[in-house]
Amino acid sequence: MRGVGVLVAAAVAAVLAVGGLRPSIAQIEKESAVAQDSDDDDEEMCEENTEDVECDESSEIKESNESKTPQHAASRRKSEPPANINPDLVPEHLLFFSGAEIWRNGLFSHSGLFWAYRGFDGDGPVLKLLLNSGLYRYYSGRKEIVGFQAMGAFMPGWRWHGPGLEFTAFGGIDAQDHRFLPNDPGNRLRGTHVGLRGGFDVWFEPVHDGMITVSASLSTIGSSYWMRAATGARFMDMIWIGPEFLAAGDERYTELRLGGHITSFRFSSYEFSLGAGWATDNDGRHGAYGRLGVLYRPFGGATQPQQPVPF
Repeated sequence: MRGVGVLVAAAVAAVLAVGGLRPSIAQIEKESAVAQDSDDDDEEMCEENTEDVECDESSEIKESNESKTPQHAASRRKSEPPANINPDLVPEHLLFFSGAEIWRNGLFSHSGLFWAYRGFDGDGPVLKLLLNSGLYRYYSGRKEIVGFQAMGAFMPGWRWHGPGLEFTAFGGIDAQDHRFLPNDPGNRLRGTHVGLRGGFDVWFEPVHDGMITVSASLSTIGSSYWMRAATGARFMDMIWIGPEFLAAGDERYTELRLGGHITSFRFSSYEFSLGAGWATDNDGRHGAYGRLGVLYRPFGGATQPQQPVPF
């Protein structure tokens, strides 16, 4: 019986404890409702007394608290820098170029880079690095010689712009190496030499859809030279088409070429040029020639200028 009494007492205590929680929860809900009613009453009183200063201050504080977080977020958004920079606003400073040319008595390839301190559309200092290699055939007396050539040039310069005109002049160190098979002791180019090289590039558009370009370089090593002149018209607002003339050689050899070209065919960050025609040299040999040039703009695929770089 004593155990039963203890169980009954425990059950009564539990019921009283649970019953005590309910008024507390109800009291909380009641206080919340009273606070909401108080806010509503204050708003109604403020609407009735529009000239009450305390109401104005209370309204301003409330609006400030409600708009505080969005204002801070907007402030953060304004202070943050843009994630992406429009590439159209970034000038190009660097491009890489390469190419190859072939005819029945010679095969050459070249590559290099061109850097402009103020961008391709600005006046200022530039730098041109050029590498070239190839092989060719010529006659020494009645004997045919095959020559192997490799060269490199480091040429700083300056670039100017005018209405429809781009002019670049450069000059610097030139290093060349020539080997011959069979050996040609009478050729002064045999071996490795270091000298000076200078040149220029010109691109001129006298009319809206017409262009003239001239490029040339001359080295103190064996009086070697290279020159190209071309003119053309813009076709479908995409490429330039027209005739070209090239001359190259040294103190013992001269080669002339006459043909046609397609310049400034662009695809993404690449720009292509093609040329083909007829070649002749001072040994009386003739034949067709072809050439391919490629420019690559690593940082400016969307900002290519109207005038291609005339290499």
